[in-house]
Amino acid sequence: MIDLVHFQTREDFGKSYVFTILKGPKYSFFQLGVGNDDYPGSSFWPYLQISFGNISLMGAFCYWGRFSFAFAILGRTWGND
Repeated sequence: MIDLVHFQTREDFGKSYVFTILKGPKYSFFQLGVGNDDYPGSSFWPYLQISFGNISLMGAFCYWGRFSFAFAILGRTWGND
């Protein structure tokens, strides 16, 4: 079953919010995640990672202090539901 729009919240050492468009059981068209962690990172400088073709067509992840932001296009569905 494919969901047109899906939203979920997760709590594991902080709150995470995940918004998905065209979510299937294994793959999704677009996913966006924002998180606010309980514990800040050890580095003052932000961390940015951009990837192409590993588990998604394109994805990016940014982490700075307690805040995290991620997105993926045409990739594996995040989470276990």
